This record gives sequence, structure tokens and C-alpha cells, in this order.
Amino acid sequence: MEFRRAQRVEMPDEGLVAEHWRRITPLLHRRGLFSGARDFRLYDCWTDGGGVNEDVFAYSNRDGDERALVLFHNRWADARGWIRTSVSFAEKRSDGTRPLRQATLAESLGLDARRAPHVRCRDVVSGFEFLFRTRELADRGLRVELPGYGSRVLIGWREVPEDGRPWGELCNALQGGGTASLDERMLEHELAPVQHALAAVADALGLDAARDAPPAGALPARSATNEAAIARGLRAAFEQRVRAFLERARAFAHGASSASAGLPAGGAWTGDEALALAAAGDAFEALLRLPALPAARRWAKDAEAAAALPLEPLEVAAAERRHATTWCIAVTWLAARALGPAAVRGGGDADAARLFDAMRLRRGVFEALAFRGLGWSEEDRWRAAALVRAALAHAGWRAAGPADAPPPWRDDHDVRWLIGAHEADGVAWFRREEHARFVWWRALPALLDVAAKDSTAVAGAEAAEWAGHELRRAQSAHWRLDELLGNAPAAPESAAPRAS
Repeated sequence: MEFRRAQRVEMPDEGLVAEHWRRITPLLHRRGLFSGARDFRLYDCWTDGGGVNEDVFAYSNRDGDERALVLFHNRWADARGWIRTSVSFAEKRSDGTRPLRQATLAESLGLDARRAPHVRCRDVVSGFEFLFRTRELADRGLRVELPGYGSRVLIGWREVPEDGRPWGELCNALQGGGTASLDERMLEHELAPVQHALAAVADALGLDAARDAPPAGALPARSATNEAAIARGLRAAFEQRVRAFLERARAFAHGASSASAGLPAGGAWTGDEALALAAAGDAFEALLRLPALPAARRWAKDAEAAAALPLEPLEVAAAERRHATTWCIAVTWLAARALGPAAVRGGGDADAARLFDAMRLRRGVFEALAFRGLGWSEEDRWRAAALVRAALAHAGWRAAGPADAPPPWRDDHDVRWLIGAHEADGVAWFRREEHARFVWWRALPALLDVAAKDSTAVAGAEAAEWAGHELRRAQSAHWRLDELLGNAPAAPESAAPRAS
């Protein structure tokens, strides 16, 4: 700065410049919040041992309704402690006197627990938002934890009044930590019971109990009578868990956060839960009968069909865990499908898909597979969630649209992921095995309709013919995605399986 021209060739430190733009530049637009002296307060940081950490600089300031709290640790070490009361400052009074006094952190920031039990703010340095109890800030102060030369600039302080949402529970869950978005975290917190209830539906299968049962030779021979009793017991367990899931979903729809999830304000829930539950129970019973269908036994020899559909009997699936995942995915889909008629009068899969997205129920499907020792990777569990969502979002694939129209899922990223869409040498391709598994999964509603009506001869053949045609379409497209979506011949109408 003392020379007309630079005396050395110096390259700027790009990391330092980037951090300046990220941390300092936003604060330059708030000069009034940091430049005033009237509301400036400096604080000591008291360590857990009762001493003052002189290396921690903590101060607050105000500009009208805007408030800021700055923390900085001027040493290469970790710092932990509390700030609660400011150092002494001279208070100007109307009589001209200037007595020294101290102020609590809550007082300096203008926070009152009688107005709002919680307060929120944002850290400019990390970008995280924080939630505190106003009473704790007033009584105990703020817990400070800073790394070496670490800093926090807490701005955007806003009181959080009682609004029906469980801010206290969220505050307990965060335990003083930050999160990218408090509103998003609150939505996740309120949706967690719905997601857990969906995941728990798979418990109705009793996979662990069946796996630990004595060998078949140690038990009495299974007859039609006890098979029916077992089916009734499984259906009752399934309906009990679906009922709990629907109750949780209805409670959220009526809650204060439903609008932030994209649901109608006021929690519109006009469907018939009893009807939805009965339909889900009927579909579950058909699912139990599916492995006994002659056609299903034939398809079980197809590797892709066996990987996509619950074609092995439930007791076999429990013993051989690799088959259990298809059962878990199928029953979770049946429960999610019940959302449509339960929430909307005359509703169907399209309504269920909308609620599935709004309530973030992919997490529920993920959890249904995550804690059962099924050996699936995290990616496979998210793929299962995409299968459930795709089955709801595109329930009318088989019968809807002109025969030569491209499939309605052509722009669905879930489906493209499920069939292994990728690009190589400038060409979009899809994978044969993943597409075949997806085709068989699409046939499940029609197969359940077959199992429910016990009409295995004709309807089962139609479903098999349709699936075979879809696989031949893929082969004729030479695994090119553009040909599959637009140029391949459509299936004959008689070959399309009909789903209820």
C-alpha cells in the first residue's frame, strides 16, 4: 500500500478469499448491527472449572429488532464454557448519572420467556440454525464450544411462540447442536412416527419368529384348517399395523406442519379408513396365496421374477433371508396404497402417491428393510423405496393411454434409476436384469387380482403373456432407452394384465 506498483509477484490465496466472501462479506451489509455502541455487550466465558477463559471473545449488539452474538476463540485449542452475564458497562440514565451494571445474555438480546418459550437463530459461519429455550438462556446462559481459532456469528434471532408444533421435543433432540434448516428438521421430526409406523407393517410377517421356529419335521403336519388359521392371524396382525399407520398419517395431516408438507391446510381427511383397511387386508390375503398359484411357481424359476416378487412361501422366505425382502417390500406397498382411499373419498393410488411424497415415506420403506438383517445395502433399500413410490405413481400403466404412446414414466427419475438408465458413448441405455425385475414388479397388482379371484388359468396366462411381451420389447430395443420409450411396438390389448 506504500508503493505505486507492486514490488513482488504475489498470487492471491484463493481459499482465504473464498472464506472472506463467505464469512465477512455478508456481515458488511449489516454494518448497523455491529457498529453501534449503545447496546454493545461484552461477556466473559466461564469454564466448567469456574475460571474465565481469556482467549474467548464474546460480544452481542443490537440494531432495532436485529440482534447478533459473536464468539471467537483466539487460540489453537478447544474451548468450552458458558456465557451468561456481561461485564460491567455504564448505563446512561435520564438524570445524567452513569452507574455500572451488568446484564444477562437474554436481557441483552431482548428475549423474554413469557413471550416465547423458544428462540431460534442462524450461524453465519456454519450456515446452521440453532434452537434454544429462552428460559435456559436467561437462567444458565449459552453453552460455548469452539475449536482452535473457531468462530460463530449468530444472527437472525427470532422468538418462537407456541404454535402447536413440538418445539420442545425438537430442542431435546438437537441438544444444542445446529441443523441446516429448523423448519425442515421439525417436519422430519413430526413425520418420524408416520415413517416408523409404515416400517412396522413388515413386522406383521413374523419373519424372525418363523425363522426361529423348530424344523418342519418337529411340528404337526400342516392342514388346510391350520393354514387358514395362520392366514387369519397374519391378516389380523397386518391390519393392526396398517390401522396404526393410517392413524399416524391422519394425526399428521391434522397437525400444524401439514401445510409445510404440501397438504391442505386444516388437515382434510375425507376418506373411509375402514374401507381402505378392508381392501388392504384382502390384498394381503391374496399376497399370501400368490406363491401357491401354478403360474407363480413357474415364474419362480425366472431369476428376475424371483428377485422382484414374493413367489416363495412365507416360511421359506423366513428361512432363506434373501427371499424375505420381496415380502417386506410388497406388504409395505400395500400399506402405503391404503393411504389413497383412507385420506380421500373415492381416492386411489394417485392420491396415495401424493401423500407418500408429502409424508416422506421413502424413509419408512428404507427402515422396513434396514433393521431386519436382510443383507441389503443402503442403495438397495432406497431402490426398494423407489419401487413402492413408482408403483403408486404409475398404477395405470397397463391399461391407460393409446397403444403406441410412450410410457408415462419416461420422465420419472425413479423409474430410470430402477431400470439402470445410463449413458455411454453418447447413447442412453438401460440394463436388462434391472428392467426385467421392474417389469415383474409392475405385474404384481394384476397377480394379486388373479390370486384374489382364484382364476389362475386365464388371468395368470394373460399376466405372463404381458410380462413376456414387455421383455421382448426391451430386447427388440437392443437395450437403448430412446427406442424403449418411443419406438418399440406396444403390447396387444389382450396381453395387458388388468389390476384392481
